[in-house]
Amino acid sequence: MNEAGDAVRDRDAALLGRHYVAGNVGADDFSARLDILYGSAGDGGRATALAGLPALDAAAPAAVVSRRGWWRGRHGESDGPQPGWLPTPERFLDPTTDRVMRVWLDPATRRRHYLPDRAA
Repeated sequence: MNEAGDAVRDRDAALLGRHYVAGNVGADDFSARLDILYGSAGDGGRATALAGLPALDAAAPAAVVSRRGWWRGRHGESDGPQPGWLPTPERFLDPTTDRVMRVWLDPATRRRHYLPDRAA
């Protein structure tokens, strides 16, 4: 695949990530769509991977993993959710504390915040 094609696939993968964060696709569907997107030889995989997805709000946050705060070993951990923050289905195991963390998004700033997952 050429660089232009790789850039298109990366852009589409980011779009799929936005749909995942917005709750339009579950984790298994997200993974399957990425497999289709990156496993296809042409544009047919692109159409299949994006099929059936609703339009996203232009202000919806992108699913970009921020590394800000990792140097402190706390993943940019916040003390608690703030008004307006939205919980995402995304969770991860914090390797420094072995706690399950949940990702919250601030739609106003598009920043990601990490809080211990109380349901875990």
